Amino acid sequence: MTDKHNMSTNLSVIKNPRVQSDQRRLVRRPDVKPNRPLIVILSTVALDAVGIGLIMPVLPGLLRDLVHSNDVTAHYGILLALYALMQFACAPVLGALSDRFGRRPVLLVSLAGAAVDYAIMATAPFLWVLYIGRIVAGITGATGAVAGAYIADITDGDERARHFGFMSACFGFGMVAGPVLGGLMGGFSPHAPFFAAAALNGLNFLTGCFLLPESHKGERRPLRREALNPLASFRWARGMTVVAALMAVFFIMQLVGQVPAALWVIFGEDRFHWDATTIGISLAAFGILHSLAQAMITGPVAARLGERRALMLGMIADGTGYILLAFATRGWMAFPIMVLLASGGIGMPALQAMLSRQVDEERQGQLQGKLTAAWQNVKRMTRKTQRPPIPEKRRVLKDSPAATAMSNLPGHRIKITILLPDTVSTVRIVIPTRWTKTAWNARTTPSAIMGVGITAPAN
Repeated sequence: MTDKHNMSTNLSVIKNPRVQSDQRRLVRRPDVKPNRPLIVILSTVALDAVGIGLIMPVLPGLLRDLVHSNDVTAHYGILLALYALMQFACAPVLGALSDRFGRRPVLLVSLAGAAVDYAIMATAPFLWVLYIGRIVAGITGATGAVAGAYIADITDGDERARHFGFMSACFGFGMVAGPVLGGLMGGFSPHAPFFAAAALNGLNFLTGCFLLPESHKGERRPLRREALNPLASFRWARGMTVVAALMAVFFIMQLVGQVPAALWVIFGEDRFHWDATTIGISLAAFGILHSLAQAMITGPVAARLGERRALMLGMIADGTGYILLAFATRGWMAFPIMVLLASGGIGMPALQAMLSRQVDEERQGQLQGKLTAAWQNVKRMTRKTQRPPIPEKRRVLKDSPAATAMSNLPGHRIKITILLPDTVSTVRIVIPTRWTKTAWNARTTPSAIMGVGITAPAN
């Protein structure tokens, strides 16, 4: 009788909502403990992106104070290319240095250098000072490689896709908020956003000093000359079948991602007759949707379907979105299509997680540096090949025989342009499904990839 009484008492206690809530808190407390290093590194990525975006709207205005108005466009293009070139060259260096000396010191030096650089650019009295500032900004701006290696260090393999999605989302939100804030500050002075960017990087530096622990506590790898070569991204992966295949997919995905960015403005103007305000709203909307997809969808999809299927799903969403966009006839149609294109953003974090699994912990920085270098190389390529023509040349091109012939084709010339990414999307889907299907179906350890261990067949 006593046992029955105790059992009924226990059941009543368990059914009590207040007790259930307390029990859930007790059970979940270890799981919901804030991951402070992750929060700090994600905040660093977001603030760094805001700092980059802050100066974008006002850099031409700052140039007008230093050069003749007719030379602003040329210098602006050179400064953008110079920044991308320095990131391309220095990302592998920062990644390799972080493998050798640790993530924290390399990240702190980069943030401190960026803070000083933005302050110098804000007060630049001569054009050559601005050029030096952009060179230093490019060198110190490749912090994404170190941040990616840091996340790989502190994250278990099953969580990497979700956390890489968080990192991409934080960068995306920063790049959306930065230009908006920079435009508002630029209304007061073209120098104000540069001071704000310096302050943000200073805040990042102080946060890292006091709150960011070192993540790379394993064996430190010695520096090698080939690790510092940005052109060795694919040669570095030679002999590693899965890594080489994934690097090729990464390169193609970045190429596809850059084409719409280069063509969106001219596409909106020519096809939908959008004004500058509508184009700005559409870009901001896409940036927000893309970041939300990476932050909120990547983790659940990768956990449920696996990283490979999440990658495939993202690429299929991209390809379908490009097809629909090519045949859109009204401006409002582009906005629901953006949801599909934004959903394609889950592919890149899943791909980063897959790549990080194939490299041992001592080479995560080198891997992230090579990925950043490849990304900057793609940006430089698309700036050269996809730059919209100036208005005078656009008018001549529209009246040319080639343009007339193209306009007679079904779908008009702009459809052909927008369908180019879809063609590349088809290629990048074929690569993982045909070329690397056998390799991805094998459960391969990093030591086996490096030519040291063995590869076990999938269960």
